[in-house]
Amino acid sequence: MEFKEVNQLPIDVEKAIEKRVSTRSFKARSLSDEDKNNLMDFNKTLTNPFGIDVKVQYISKDTGAKNVQLGTYGTIRTT
Repeated sequence: MEFKEVNQLPIDVEKAIEKRVSTRSFKARSLSDEDKNNLMDFNKTLTNPFGIDVKVQYISKDTGAKNVQLGTYGTIRTT
């Protein structure tokens, strides 16, 4: 794999960071089986430039997962 050398990004990175907004919203329901299967099938088509295996696991709000830590900018612990 070859990477293109870049000496300057086409954007002002500092301004982009200052303007960045992270917004999340959640509905109090689980995904439908069809939505879950579509997401998991789509995940199987993805590759990454580092050539490492990535494990994706679906955790349902209904069935939960004991002793699982979800990674975000911080950590979410299930209770």
